Amino acid sequence: MKNSGKIILAVMLLAGMLPLTSCGKSETPKLSTGGIGGNESGTSEEYKYPKTSQSAIRLMTYNSYYCRSNTGTPAVSQTNTENFARVIKTLDADIVAIQELDKGALNRNKRDLLQEIADATGIDYQVIFAPAADYMGGKIGPGVLVKKDLGVQNVEMVELPGDEGRMLIVVETPDFVFMGTHLDLNDDARRRSASIINEVSNGYRKPVFLAGDLNDSHRWSGGGAAFPILTSEFAIKSSTEGTLPGQPNETIDYILFDGNDQPSAVNFLETGVVKKLNFNGKVEDLDTVSDHFPVYLDIELK
Repeated sequence: MKNSGKIILAVMLLAGMLPLTSCGKSETPKLSTGGIGGNESGTSEEYKYPKTSQSAIRLMTYNSYYCRSNTGTPAVSQTNTENFARVIKTLDADIVAIQELDKGALNRNKRDLLQEIADATGIDYQVIFAPAADYMGGKIGPGVLVKKDLGVQNVEMVELPGDEGRMLIVVETPDFVFMGTHLDLNDDARRRSASIINEVSNGYRKPVFLAGDLNDSHRWSGGGAAFPILTSEFAIKSSTEGTLPGQPNETIDYILFDGNDQPSAVNFLETGVVKKLNFNGKVEDLDTVSDHFPVYLDIELK
């Protein structure tokens, strides 16, 4: 893969709802409806979101808000970290892109937030953190948690442009590539980031998924800044019903798909934005856990 002028750090690692069909680059999927949950037109009373088959792989993106909670009085605490982690655990994500993480910050007890989240889930995840920017003697950036049984073959970290340091995490498995990121607030930076992401994706001959807080929306005027570029390669495959608490029509968290001429290698099973979740028989709103809702996409490899 070539990204001239971009920093690439390669790290070799040892190691029903209604079905969604593969579609054109700019087409959004049908929302899931019926007996499990996922959107305003068909959420079940149970709010359990079980996978529809044993072979389903659940992809997810979730902005942690630094695990400060979204209660109006943000605070760093182990309880808030555990509350965020139990969402991931309950949804049983196989691979999840997480944004707004810190590591080694002096004002946050030098914690390794992504590792703490992984530990709190109790799931055997491989922990991948991308140090995108300096912060209080430590680093902030995005991360990815991936179940070790997916067999990660390689990880790359690609620097993206922005007023704040930004990174793209590229995780390659035997059957697909998963990219996680948090794009900048600057429109031009997002456009340039989109071009870099497309270039990275084109370097693979297997399906590629892009997940993250894109700080961009296909619904914005002109289709947003990044999306007109991204959708030349990627299709929106995640639910777009609104991913921000208190802003029901605003969607900036996505999971996109680039088939790389092999779209038939993937079945799309189900997607949803999770706004309420059943924890051991008790349904709770997720709008106080973070200032974003988790977004998932279930796939099956053929």
